[in-house]
Amino acid sequence: MILMDIKRQTAYIIGIRDLQSGNYVKSEKELEPNYIIVKDIKINIVNVMGIAVQKAEEGANSSLMLDDGTGTIYLRSFEKDSFFQEFNVGDSLLVIGKPREFNGEKYIVPEMVKIIKNQKWLELRKLQLQKIHGMPIASSNHDNTPLLSTPLVSPAIQTTTLSQEIESEIDDEVIEE
Repeated sequence: MILMDIKRQTAYIIGIRDLQSGNYVKSEKELEPNYIIVKDIKINIVNVMGIAVQKAEEGANSSLMLDDGTGTIYLRSFEKDSFFQEFNVGDSLLVIGKPREFNGEKYIVPEMVKIIKNQKWLELRKLQLQKIHGMPIASSNHDNTPLLSTPLVSPAIQTTTLSQEIESEIDDEVIEE
């Protein structure tokens, strides 16, 4: 029996727009994971944050649509018990999962989903995506007021300041388990 070194793959912080526009590659090798190519990077595990905007359950299949301000994507579960029963439309969520594609539609099979209690985590994610992409991420609340205005300081400085602010509030249990 041959033992292989199996190491955990990186969960890439990515905007849904980039995930949707990436090229899905189904691996030819048995033990190699499928992945999406975004900016020449093979991504087989994603780390996305957003707001649940739609929920559906059909037998053993359930889905939840996530919107991060850059786009939307479905989270899909094929478990007998609904993976999403504890989540509601309007919840802010952190999702770690595997991107997949079926009939040209990309979706995520979640490995972990957490409710985000402190909305500053979403602000921080917008700044992280802005830093990664080098441009502002346009988004708004349901009343069309901007969630994040165009920064007057660099995203790196805003990210550091917001990170420090959030760390000071961690005692308040920022992410519910």
